[in-house]
Amino acid sequence: MQAAVQDTLEAEMVEALGTEKGERTEARVGYHFGYYTRSLITRVGKIDLNVP
Repeated sequence: MQAAVQDTLEAEMVEALGTEKGERTEARVGYHFGYYTRSLITRVGKIDLNVP
């Protein structure tokens, strides 16, 4: 569950910036400044996420 949510967050960041993390292109519309940690309580338990 944690991996699926984490992958979704990463995909949203790539879509928002227009490039992968660390990639340099003319099309880039922003920067990725790291992560902060958040806990999410679900029916299967608590999961810790690194939010970009």
